[in-house]
Amino acid sequence: MRKKSSKVSSKPKKQYFKKDSLYVMRVYFQDGGKRSFYSRDWKNERSATKNYHIGFSRYRKLIHNWGDKARTILIFHRPTDTLVAKYYKGAEVPITKQ
Repeated sequence: MRKKSSKVSSKPKKQYFKKDSLYVMRVYFQDGGKRSFYSRDWKNERSATKNYHIGFSRYRKLIHNWGDKARTILIFHRPTDTLVAKYYKGAEVPITKQ
């Protein structure tokens, strides 16, 4: 019989986008397509800490590259399910509460 090792792994757990991301971006394109993008809020997959600035900077880069191709872009904070940013044809618009 093998003994169980008492060593604890020093590697942080692997990150999973849908479960571990802080934000989700819903994109509605001009051609009628729609996609969801989960933020990658860490520098690499074994990173132990999250930084929401990293995720937002990656979103802004995508939004800039799409320009007018994306009709509406909505960014939600996943844990609270609140809308934090809204873009229309590449330009940020104010969020109106109803």
